[in-house]
Amino acid sequence: MSSRWFLLAYDIRCRKRLQRVQRMVAREGYGLQQSVYLVRSSRWQLRRLLKRLESQLDSNEDDVRAYPVTHPAQLWCGGAMVAVTPTATPRLDDEMDSAPAPEPLYAWLGQAVAWIRGRL
Repeated sequence: MSSRWFLLAYDIRCRKRLQRVQRMVAREGYGLQQSVYLVRSSRWQLRRLLKRLESQLDSNEDDVRAYPVTHPAQLWCGGAMVAVTPTATPRLDDEMDSAPAPEPLYAWLGQAVAWIRGRL
């Protein structure tokens, strides 16, 4: 089974369910934001994780989504166009190219990408 990268995001209404889901996902992936994780797994492992998460959700209130990602360096981080890596981030237009990235966030993302690449 080959592993792939997935962006996993969730929106959980109940604090108790949110904490359970967060603990489960944190064991499997790398946190990018409070409810957004980068997960490397096979499709079978991802289905198994989603099945476990589904048992914790209220389908009328909660939402969990997983999107395939070719590689973490291909992620575009928005706001002030924060680059994951200086050369690998897709640019939308020249105006965004000149927008400075917030320094603390840019440094953190660079460290996270370096850490992930070191584990590949």
